[in-house]
Amino acid sequence: MFASKAGAKHVYGIDMSNIADQATKIVEANGFKDKITIIKGKMEEIELPEKSVDIIISEVRRSARSKTQRHELLVSARRG
Repeated sequence: MFASKAGAKHVYGIDMSNIADQATKIVEANGFKDKITIIKGKMEEIELPEKSVDIIISEVRRSARSKTQRHELLVSARRG
């Protein structure tokens, strides 16, 4: 919601856990349904409705991924 309030044309939130369901409810309850889209899934498996985005804000958690794999994921997300 911060990015939307700061002037982002549209915001996509992506999370593979059930938090995505809660985020959708929060977005709707706060009146951002037309400005924020929450997508449940893995970044490397989903497809955004737009071919490119202007900025990526990411919380890449330390999982089984190496630093190189996390970097490649963000580069892939940027390319669309």
